[in-house]
Amino acid sequence: MFKEDFTVEPMTIILKPQEVNEFEYDGGKNFKGMLLNYEDHSFVKIMIDKVSLDFFENNLDKIKDAMSRTLIWKSFFDMIKDAKMTTHKYVDIVCKNIVKESSDSIFEKQLDYIFAAIQSYTPSKFRGELYDKMFNFVIDILHTIDEKEENRIVILKARVCNFAQTPTTKQKVVDWRDKKYPALEKYEMSIGHQWKAVVKAFTL
Repeated sequence: MFKEDFTVEPMTIILKPQEVNEFEYDGGKNFKGMLLNYEDHSFVKIMIDKVSLDFFENNLDKIKDAMSRTLIWKSFFDMIKDAKMTTHKYVDIVCKNIVKESSDSIFEKQLDYIFAAIQSYTPSKFRGELYDKMFNFVIDILHTIDEKEENRIVILKARVCNFAQTPTTKQKVVDWRDKKYPALEKYEMSIGHQWKAVVKAFTL
């Protein structure tokens, strides 16, 4: 149970082999968010309730424990797969929080999750819009990253290519390869990126 100051008061709950398990907590302590399976002790999939979702969405960067953030991020994606959250909502959460994520591994994984969410769990009529939003968002992040943060730059350059799924963004990747796209002119393409650009050029 997360408090307003982001400290945690763990609760031990034994799940029984029955359809419903109930537990009680002290509402007078003014808890702000609940994270089931805290510290990942059990092999279970969790869903975040509406109140906790609002708390985590607005305060994710203030939760210092990387394991807790990993579980929260993963639960967002699971809610997409279970049709408990729309991809539009998920994209908004990512755009709001991912820049402030301190862990490179969590940062990278969420960009992969959001790509999978758009590709596999989004109606086709909305995919182009969301791919374009993430393409532009990733480029915007690139412009804020210090050149010493090499891991982040590598991660983001690869995702520029991944999110280029519409004719307009595919053309921008091709222009990047040909050094004709000002927004990415200072970022060198790897050989892998160049091959992706070639593939995208053939699909225009």
